[in-house]
Amino acid sequence: MKRFSPALASVLEDERANLQSSSIFVDLAVSNTVARAAFESVIKECTDFRILKLSEQVAPQVTILEVNSDPQRALATIQSLDQSPHASEYFLTGESPDSAVLLEALRVGVKEFFPLPVDRDAVRQALKRYGEARASAPCHDLQRSGQLVSVMGSSGGLGTTSLAVNLAVSLKARETGKSVVLVEVDQQNGNLPAYLDLTPSYSFQDINSDLLRLDDALVRKFLLDHSSGIQVLPSGYNNLRSGQLNPVGVKHTMELLALLFDYVIVDIGHTLDAPAREALSLSNLILLVSTLQVPVVHRTQGLLQEFVRQGIEGAVELVMSRYCNEEEDLIEETESVLGHGIDWRIPENSMPSRHSINQGTPCVSLFPKTPIAKSYAELASRIAGRAISNLPAQGPSYGHFQKLLQFGRAKLNLAKAS
Repeated sequence: MKRFSPALASVLEDERANLQSSSIFVDLAVSNTVARAAFESVIKECTDFRILKLSEQVAPQVTILEVNSDPQRALATIQSLDQSPHASEYFLTGESPDSAVLLEALRVGVKEFFPLPVDRDAVRQALKRYGEARASAPCHDLQRSGQLVSVMGSSGGLGTTSLAVNLAVSLKARETGKSVVLVEVDQQNGNLPAYLDLTPSYSFQDINSDLLRLDDALVRKFLLDHSSGIQVLPSGYNNLRSGQLNPVGVKHTMELLALLFDYVIVDIGHTLDAPAREALSLSNLILLVSTLQVPVVHRTQGLLQEFVRQGIEGAVELVMSRYCNEEEDLIEETESVLGHGIDWRIPENSMPSRHSINQGTPCVSLFPKTPIAKSYAELASRIAGRAISNLPAQGPSYGHFQKLLQFGRAKLNLAKAS
């Protein structure tokens, strides 16, 4: 099971200590004399910032690091940043990097790249942005990390989206003081807004097209508000439109949402593509939806085997959809075939489900007393009350470039690099 950046807890502890000081310390790791002089000049102009001296035993809030023009050496330098426990922000400077270097820098959380020769105004603006963000940012709780629950169908048409929608709304109704976000990673049948009667202005597609600016403000901008109190991020994709969610963007977005929300409910769909794998690998709980139909059981068996290969089988619970009491004799046989117990049963109740979907209103809101609505609500209560053992203990390693070489943007083909 993947975990969030192991350096973040130490970073936040350092940040708390540094907040007691009025100065923002900058570690200037630049050997190019002309570039270093330019950075020193700008930093001295900014009264809140000062360059960290070798004799000072203080963790820097910002590190400006020079990367080599050789792509392999530059990649090695950037990859080493993952192991650093101190600097909360990394800015890079150097010759024009290639797309692989830029993508790796994005992955480890670099927020700025200053090409040589150094544009002093760009540095000045970057430091200003950092100072303003730091001044307004709340102190993060090291223990706070939302539960990420992914809902995946073994096949299409099993009610996967209905389960995700009703689970999210039920959690919000039960946990009124908790925040809930519903995210769609399904790229084949991206119709989540229709289930909630929403007309989206933004979607995951917008984040996917602007990964270089990925941060909490950007993500919040793209979320939709629903009357139930949940927030929604549709994928913006379906099998009629071109494009693909970038796995790197999915990873960082999920990590960020888990830091911002108490519950992150993810509608995976039924396709095990690269974005789905990223979301599943970060999930505390995976609800795999199946039925007792033989073709679906075979597909479920294959997915369970794949989850074992991915090392995420411990997070999986099996949900049997459209269950009828008359099928009780098939349960034990199915569990034997799958090698996995059936953890939850969603009863067959097609009429309320169909009406709720057509009206764009969750079943738990429109028909709360029906067996299927009660089943959704009970599942939500079970999730809210359970102690999830694999909760990520730390926050995300997300980051973004505020400004990048214009030609670097053109060279960066994120979809191809994924």
